[in-house]
Amino acid sequence: MKACDALARMRSLGWLPLAGLGVLVVALSPGFSENAIGEDAPAHVSSRSEGVWRVRCGGCHLAFDPALLPGTAWRTLVGRLPEHFGARVALAQEERREVLAWLEAGAADAAVDGLGVAVMGRMARTDRPSRVTETRWFRHRHVNIPRATWSRDAVASPANCAACHREAGKGIFDERSVRVPG
Repeated sequence: MKACDALARMRSLGWLPLAGLGVLVVALSPGFSENAIGEDAPAHVSSRSEGVWRVRCGGCHLAFDPALLPGTAWRTLVGRLPEHFGARVALAQEERREVLAWLEAGAADAAVDGLGVAVMGRMARTDRPSRVTETRWFRHRHVNIPRATWSRDAVASPANCAACHREAGKGIFDERSVRVPG
């Protein structure tokens, strides 16, 4: 069906006012006019988004599951690039758009899976985590890990999930796949 045929059909069914309302709601949505990377359109998850995220983020560290942080945190992280926790990360504008689209679509507050729901369930209204290890969910899940564990050479940091979670690269973090080194 051509766009003009669809419009004529919508008019005949009285759907035009409803469609117009839908466009207005999207246009007035927070983040529509300007997002963290200075674009004038809402983020759109393309068929490339996951791959760009996996290659560009996963090239330096575990490509963290988007459900581990709320969308505002991901927007802040991407918006601060090229600065990234002491490292310089150079992403082309299109890559930034793709990565942010992927992260926002699967963010904890998008509630697309159980992990995001669990992360948000432990988050207070005043929480503004800037990294996964700052979330109440992360701290709760790792409350019994001695501080000395994080400084072991094989672990090095709480952000090094793959050091203990053998299947972290597949997004599996259950207790059965944990082996704390050393």
